[in-house]
Amino acid sequence: MSSECSGISYALRLNQGTIEVRPRFLQHRIVTFEIRRIKSIELLRKSVIPPAVIGGIALSVDVINNLDDGLTWFIPSGFQTQIHLIALGTATVCLIILALRSFFANLVVKPIDTPPITVRMIPAGSARHFVMLVQAQAPTTHDG
Repeated sequence: MSSECSGISYALRLNQGTIEVRPRFLQHRIVTFEIRRIKSIELLRKSVIPPAVIGGIALSVDVINNLDDGLTWFIPSGFQTQIHLIALGTATVCLIILALRSFFANLVVKPIDTPPITVRMIPAGSARHFVMLVQAQAPTTHDG
């Protein structure tokens, strides 16, 4: 059973009992780890709270700005168009960041006796599938 996933920094290939790590830009330096030599494999996603909060604040400012009196007590009426564009632009950027954070993840492979390898911006579905296959091939240990 073979599987492959790739991100910005590395491409990973899972073969029977091994993980092959290929740097994206230096293709000649391929490293192979046996699955039993992997301490852990982590699927990390960035938090969606900061861009969601900032986008929500930007949209709130835009809604308040578009009310009849809006922010005229605080911002001169000549600047309300600029405030509208800035608020919508900020909300749009936050929406793009939210989409990227939901579609992509980071995968950290921690082999024994070597530094961890972080593969950035892997499609989340591909990374989940890769982790499940690694876990299925990993040797199980029973205490007791």
